[in-house]
Amino acid sequence: MRVVTTQEEWAQLPGSPSLYVNVNVSDSSARAASIDVELDQNALLERNGEFAIGVTTWSTGAVIVNPNVQGVRNWIKDDVDKFLNAWLSVNPKK
Repeated sequence: MRVVTTQEEWAQLPGSPSLYVNVNVSDSSARAASIDVELDQNALLERNGEFAIGVTTWSTGAVIVNPNVQGVRNWIKDDVDKFLNAWLSVNPKK
């Protein structure tokens, strides 16, 4: 896990967001890998106004066949870039 804020800074961020990256390899022969990237954060539910902790509000993922280390790294980089572009589209620089 990479931390881009201190624990104190993170606690001050609205919604306590965290970007979660998960990679699973099928078996010791690594014939397939699944890669998931998601943004989890606290939210208020519109249907009842209740507070929900750690809700996935953005995600992407894929299964790749015959992965190698560089291929997995590239896939993660591309997915994180997708997240950053989506985040910037709704959080423009001030």
